[in-house]
Amino acid sequence: MASDVSMKDHTGQDAMLVDRGACPLCGGMARTLVHDFDQIPVVCCGGGGSGGVRVGGGEGGGCGFMFSSRVFTPEATARYYAQDWGSVWHRAGQEINARVNAGLLPRLVTLARGARVLDVGCGYGFLGERLRARGVESIGVEVSRGESAFAREQLKLDVRTGMLSEVGLAPASFDLVCSFEVIEHLLDPGAFLREMVAMCKVGGTVLVCTDNFDAPIVRRMGAEFPKWIPHTHVSHFDAPSLRRLMESCGLRVERECSYTNWETAARDLKRRVSGRKPRTAREAWSLDMELRQEMGRAPKLLGLRKAFNPLWAKMASSRRAEDGGLMFVAGRRGAGASA
Repeated sequence: MASDVSMKDHTGQDAMLVDRGACPLCGGMARTLVHDFDQIPVVCCGGGGSGGVRVGGGEGGGCGFMFSSRVFTPEATARYYAQDWGSVWHRAGQEINARVNAGLLPRLVTLARGARVLDVGCGYGFLGERLRARGVESIGVEVSRGESAFAREQLKLDVRTGMLSEVGLAPASFDLVCSFEVIEHLLDPGAFLREMVAMCKVGGTVLVCTDNFDAPIVRRMGAEFPKWIPHTHVSHFDAPSLRRLMESCGLRVERECSYTNWETAARDLKRRVSGRKPRTAREAWSLDMELRQEMGRAPKLLGLRKAFNPLWAKMASSRRAEDGGLMFVAGRRGAGASA
C-alpha cells in the first residue's frame, strides 16, 4: 500500500491522497498497473499483465474495471467540487457539450413535450436550457456552488445545490434521469447509479455518458489520451463494465452510441503521422502542474467548436459504445430495479 501524501488542492487548502483500497465495483483486491501517472497510478482490477497492458475482465479473479488507485479523501473530494470548482474554460466546454448532447439525445431516448428530466451533475445548466426550449421540464442537481448558482441566476433554471441524495427530490418521478461526464468523477459509481435509478419512473430511462477508457483511440494514444486526469477522473469505464453496472442496478440497456471528438482524433493523427512514440504516463501528466493550471485555462477556437462539434458528433457517432472515446448508454428501468 502506498503511503499517504499531503498537498494543497485547487482551493489552496490541505488535501490528502490516500490509497483507494478495493475495486469500487466488485471489491477485489488484486491489481494490475495500467498507467503509472505521477502520484496516482491507474490500475485494473485483477491479476495478469502489467506496464500499461490492458487486462480483460475476470482475469486473475478480478472484474477488469480500471480506477485511480490513490484519491483525495472523501472530505477533500467533496470540498474540491463544492468550492470554487468551475472556470471560463469549464463553462465554455459545457456550453459546447450541451449542444452536442442535445443533438444526440433523440437517438437515445424519446422525450414528449412535458416530460420530466433530471440532469445529475448539470454544471452550469446549458443542457437544461436547451431542453426547456423543447418544452421539456428539466431539473438539475450540481455540487459546485458556483456552477449551480449560474444556472439559477443567469439561466433561471431549477437547479439544486448538493448531492442527489441531499436535495429532497421525490423518487420515481422523472421520465429521464441522465448524467453527462459525471460518473467517472465518483469514488462509488455504483451507489451513484443506484441513486439515479431510484429517481426514475418505472418504464423511464436512465442515461449515462462517460469516457470509454478502452476505446481503440485510447489504446493507440496510451497515457496521452487527454481524458486521463486521474485526480478527478477516478473511475475509468469501458463499454462492458458500464453495461454490467447498469444491468446490476435493474436497467435493461436498450440504446447506445459513441464518438471521438475531432480535437482528440486530430491529436492522435498528428502523432501517428510524425512517427513519434506516445509519451509515458510520467511524461504525459503531472499532478502538481494540473492543480496549478486546471482552473486557469483559456478556451480555444470557441466559435468553431460551437458550430462544428455538434455536426461532427452526429457524423462521427457509432451505434456501439465500444467504438468512440465518449460513450452514451441508455437503459430502461424495470419494476424490480434497485432503489
